Amino acid sequence: MLAVRLHKDSHNLHLEETPIPTPSNQEVLGKVASAGLAPGVFTILKQGLLRHLPTTLGHEVASTTSAVGDNVGGFQVGERVRMHANPACWQGITDNKGDSELNV
Repeated sequence: MLAVRLHKDSHNLHLEETPIPTPSNQEVLGKVASAGLAPGVFTILKQGLLRHLPTTLGHEVASTTSAVGDNVGGFQVGERVRMHANPACWQGITDNKGDSELNV
């Protein structure tokens, strides 16, 4: 997949090919149609607060589900979803009906 990534000791964006992740039994994989990028991420990077580098950037993602884990209910391949960038449980997404932070 094509991704915008940040690397350690760099303040430049890198557009690169990365492997498509394989979702676990408790995850949903989405094919991204669009994603936001807030300028605040560069402030966080300059302050040294991004600890997991390299990292793929983008939040408030609009996507279509491309794989659904066996233990995930309520989602089917091909559904349009919006993924939440900062869910409280770190396992949440928002569905196309407007429900927020659904746990998968």
